[in-house]
Amino acid sequence: MLAVTRRPLARALLRRHKSIAAGAGGAPVVVPALSRTVPDAADPVVVRLPTRAPPLVVSADMAAELSKSRLSGFVAMTGAMGFAATGAPLLSPGLALTTLGVFGTSACANALNQLREIDRDGRMARTKNRPLPSGRCGPEAAAVFATAAGGGGAACLATLDPFAAALAV
Repeated sequence: MLAVTRRPLARALLRRHKSIAAGAGGAPVVVPALSRTVPDAADPVVVRLPTRAPPLVVSADMAAELSKSRLSGFVAMTGAMGFAATGAPLLSPGLALTTLGVFGTSACANALNQLREIDRDGRMARTKNRPLPSGRCGPEAAAVFATAAGGGGAACLATLDPFAAALAV
């Protein structure tokens, strides 16, 4: 990342991004933009900051953001109500498997949607702070999360009915 600024602001920029430089394993480099033998305080400088790679591990709060957990929870509750409407006993493993399966496949769909729309989300004020456009999560980690959530959800649904699992995938 490059930042062009005046010398006093460059010092402040270096102090602010000190943790980024420490985390990335490299130090920021200040390069004078004008070639003079004695730099003036008003001369612009170029500050090259090291970039930090997004983490490859998805934490619990990151998973909640990728899956849009509140939305997926409402979708799962709809599936649970559909299971309850069949007249099956409510204290059976079928209710839990249905709810978990629908939640997992919904979480997978939401994560894949965010993967597909990284550029659009980065341009919109409402969505630019999501994990992928903001750089807090890498696309590889999001894809692994989506695969795990979708596979787990489909496996729960396949335990009850393979046709339901095929429709969910």
